[in-house]
Amino acid sequence: MPYSRRSSLLRLLPLVLPVGGLFLAGAMATFAQSFGALSPLPGAKISWDAWKTLFSNNWILSSVLFSLAIALSSATLSVILGTILAWRIHQLPGPWRSIAMTYKIPLILPHLTVAYLTVLLFGQSGVLSSWAAKLGWIQEIPDFPNLLYGGYGIGVALAYVMKETSFVALMASGMLLKLDDRFVLSARMLGASRFAVFRDIVLPHLRPVLVSSFLILTLYALGGFEIPWLIGESRPQMLSITAYDIYFRHDLSRRPEAAALLGLLMILSTLLIPLTFVLLGKKTSHE
Repeated sequence: MPYSRRSSLLRLLPLVLPVGGLFLAGAMATFAQSFGALSPLPGAKISWDAWKTLFSNNWILSSVLFSLAIALSSATLSVILGTILAWRIHQLPGPWRSIAMTYKIPLILPHLTVAYLTVLLFGQSGVLSSWAAKLGWIQEIPDFPNLLYGGYGIGVALAYVMKETSFVALMASGMLLKLDDRFVLSARMLGASRFAVFRDIVLPHLRPVLVSSFLILTLYALGGFEIPWLIGESRPQMLSITAYDIYFRHDLSRRPEAAALLGLLMILSTLLIPLTFVLLGKKTSHE
């Protein structure tokens, strides 16, 4: 028996209320602290000082831009690589497709392991630098580009791509199972190239899941802590690391600044949701 929208929402309430309540309580407490409320200091007053400091501090503003750049670039590259990987696996015959399921391994790896693999592969003394030296592409191992600590956050982005590409491939593979292969065969019989089939049939079919995956990965990387903490640079920093440093490594008087940073992170995350759908031409509301 089909459920109406109202009955479906009622069935979700037991799950939504506890989770939503905890989130709203945390968000309200964070914004309250950013204005000086709930302060452990005696005599603290309500003020906008933390937000004024936030928008007048060039270092914090650079942290905001840096975090957005890492989140958007890693999510974009993950969606591209994950889509190609899923389509190539979908084209494999049955036995080979089962073997190719090893692409899911990064999904179960903890972030600590992913960070270590990133250093192992892309560090100046890592696997790629050793291969480049053996192949004669560089004269010595130290000549390998400093991808991890060059000040551009490439190491953090690479770690996220290693972790997130498998997620996109998993999401896209599920949608590809619903694709009618007769459309692909008909297009090929009518002379369409492989690229044209991928562009005009596969991508439109995958578009909803790719948009959702891009949004999830962007928000996750924007607020991620483990990987930037383990292999990120001291300057510029991701927003989460900057908030942590201000909250735990400075005196209590700067707690409102840390709360304001977390509030800004929530605002950016909220704004990214409709912005993503608008830029990609997808309506945010469903009739």
